[in-house]
Amino acid sequence: MKYIEAENTTTHSADQTGIDKLSEETLDMGTFDGMRSVMEDDFNDLIEAFYQSSEEVFRTMDGWTEWGSEDEYRRYPHSLKSIAGNIGAMSLKELAAQCEAQITDNSLAEAQATYALIREEYQRVRQQLDSLGFAQAS
Repeated sequence: MKYIEAENTTTHSADQTGIDKLSEETLDMGTFDGMRSVMEDDFNDLIEAFYQSSEEVFRTMDGWTEWGSEDEYRRYPHSLKSIAGNIGAMSLKELAAQCEAQITDNSLAEAQATYALIREEYQRVRQQLDSLGFAQAS
């Protein structure tokens, strides 16, 4: 899976994802631009890895009919926390850390509620990446 180049645009339709507008805090642009500067041509691989890893995490977590506090369940929000931080998706990173801690504390209903917020924030991150020209290929 590769990202596709998209025109950089500053207008966003609320109909695209059901989100009224982008949160300016969706991506920490200092972190994002810093990683882009350091990684140069390899930065595209980082974005591709973000999409692939996130989708794998969501496929797994969406499939949970029951949640537990075992390492297996903590591993996925922990992974998401790391990959989100790599690209500067700090709100997503914080939500993943919160979900991980809730699973550790066996607060599974709270973890599930946090997971719903994670899915919403992920859509905001994707929308902002799209606006920056890093749209995920279908």
